[in-house]
Amino acid sequence: MTDRMELITEIRQNGTNMRGGSYVNNANKPIATMSADIFNFRQENDVEIMRGDMARILYHHTQNDVEYIFGDSISSIEQDDDGVYVTFEQSDPRTFDLVVAADGLHSNVRNLTFGDESQFTQHLGCYAAIFTIPNYLDLNQWELYFSAPGKSVSIYSTKLESEAKVFFAFKSPLLSFDHRNKDQQKKILADAFAGDG
Repeated sequence: MTDRMELITEIRQNGTNMRGGSYVNNANKPIATMSADIFNFRQENDVEIMRGDMARILYHHTQNDVEYIFGDSISSIEQDDDGVYVTFEQSDPRTFDLVVAADGLHSNVRNLTFGDESQFTQHLGCYAAIFTIPNYLDLNQWELYFSAPGKSVSIYSTKLESEAKVFFAFKSPLLSFDHRNKDQQKKILADAFAGDG
């Protein structure tokens, strides 16, 4: 599809171009180092691109032909023979031929359409947290990966820049918490990895 949209060249120019990664111990000493093709299971012609870069490219190439509404949220959805009637928190109500929900794990659109998310989620025995931190290790298209029983963490930067991405994963039974409460989530994560660094 990106070929037909004539975007593939720009996507490749904005790819992460990761060089590789290292498995490290809890003192950050390398145990094994490998190329990005092996470390990231890259296949021939794969292009890895950060979501924000992809969104910027798509917006740039479609903004004159597509209407975008930012800073708003759908508050109700009703379907009839004439289409889908949608009300927004800020904008005027509209009728659409089709509504496609792509608003994440805790989808507001899915909740409005089908009911509470608990009907559709199944706990897989683990949790993940992904966020941005200062690139204090000066990573440049490189990833570091640490694993301990029932948990793992990786940190990487796609360029030598001020920020890096970090990914935490840990096994856990189902936890009760407010997914909108960042302080509560930070405590859960800190408790899960306490004593591993």
